[in-house]
Amino acid sequence: MIRIAMQTDTGPARCAATITCLHVFLTRTAAAMRWIAIVRRRARLDAIDHAAENVKHKMAK
Repeated sequence: MIRIAMQTDTGPARCAATITCLHVFLTRTAAAMRWIAIVRRRARLDAIDHAAENVKHKMAK
């Protein structure tokens, strides 16, 4: 995708547009990655809590 944009480059305006698109794409990707990491961390903590609860219930029996 990047290579095609560079091959069809006709001037500074096209170049700037490509850079802007890439910047927006990378920014959104980074934000999505961060969000996914947070969700995964929460899921992992929930799983650990769940396992701890199961152990407590088994101990109680």
